[in-house]
Amino acid sequence: MSSIYDACLLVHFDKSYIPCIKETVPEGVELGYDAIYFCSTCWPFPEEKINLSKLPLVYSFNINQVFYHGLLFMYDEEPYSILITTRRPYASLLGTFLKDVKKQFIITEIPEPSFAFTYVTSMLTTWPRGAVESAVLTFPTKSLAISFDITHFSYMQYNPLKFFDKDEIPKLWKALFTGSPVLIISPSADICCKACFAAFSLMTPLLYDDHCVIWLQKSDPRYKTVKEGDTTYKLVGSSYNELEKCKQFSLILHVKSAKKSSATDETNIHDQMSKHTSKILKIILAELDMILSIDAYSDFVDKTFATEHFREILKEFGTPDMPTFEDFQLFEKTDTFKRWRKAQAMRDILRHSLLSYSPPDNFRDRSPEDLMKIIEGIESMKVKFWNDAHVIAVLKSHESRVEKLIKHNSTQKQKQ
Repeated sequence: MSSIYDACLLVHFDKSYIPCIKETVPEGVELGYDAIYFCSTCWPFPEEKINLSKLPLVYSFNINQVFYHGLLFMYDEEPYSILITTRRPYASLLGTFLKDVKKQFIITEIPEPSFAFTYVTSMLTTWPRGAVESAVLTFPTKSLAISFDITHFSYMQYNPLKFFDKDEIPKLWKALFTGSPVLIISPSADICCKACFAAFSLMTPLLYDDHCVIWLQKSDPRYKTVKEGDTTYKLVGSSYNELEKCKQFSLILHVKSAKKSSATDETNIHDQMSKHTSKILKIILAELDMILSIDAYSDFVDKTFATEHFREILKEFGTPDMPTFEDFQLFEKTDTFKRWRKAQAMRDILRHSLLSYSPPDNFRDRSPEDLMKIIEGIESMKVKFWNDAHVIAVLKSHESRVEKLIKHNSTQKQKQ
């Protein structure tokens, strides 16, 4: 696990609400190419508008795999935002921290922005860096003991019933499962981002990992891409109703505000969806195990599981609430599935599969892309089985053969 957060930024907005980064921790943080998205996305209201009654405001947005969690506030009649960036799914943790900061600002008085930034970063810099399973984190009003378990990784702190109707939830789950684009329309980023996180939580115990834009502004270059029908982004959140005309969205949901919902309802919906998804993953894993017993490198080369054999398995062991075979074919193509499969690659039966594996084609029929993936897999397995002489000997034998084929393919390509 990497660090909880990557950086912290102090941003000032001009009269047109265009951002300018004033300070960063650590020093010298640069956005690079992401700056073209940042300039529009970090403003949490529809462009050139502001709702002063909502300030200070805790909100989130993302640029590719980087999530920004911010606190927007006014000082001397000018808007500022303190943004915490992370590549980890810690929306609730960082959002709770910023809410605590907001509470302090309301109780006392909002300090000069540079002092406010120093106040926030003085606490963040006490947090552990690098991989930790648990930690005691300094907050403005308390110290908080945190265990980094599945509740954080699957956004389970967000209640779907606060944002979606009960009859919308199965449709939303299916769209996320199959990678069918979803549009969420909300008036501001604070509501929109939470609705998106609540949607992610429906996939537990999976970590939703497909491309998304949880807050999309009109001046963002991605807006034009989405409006033209591109299907890269599987979940899009925005305040602009004109996106409803885009034909790629299989599901369009309107979330004006968070609704009241009991803790019991929240627990029930997460338990229900978790059991449903876990049952599906168990069936898939059984099929992957069967494939692995035939091909020790099947997980590393993403060998398809949704075959005719799997169709027959569904007919025999499937239940009425199961996705269709066609749904499984779509799920197999999602980044969410690929990430999950990669996490399962080092499971217990891998050793037996490796030791009993004798490639009938001696790797000759593998594509150049698959050969490279096999090399990467071998490197990972060397770490896993570093003290297992038998497995290491097999891996070195396979590695030697695959490297020769890669070299041969490269030579042939140069001759053409």
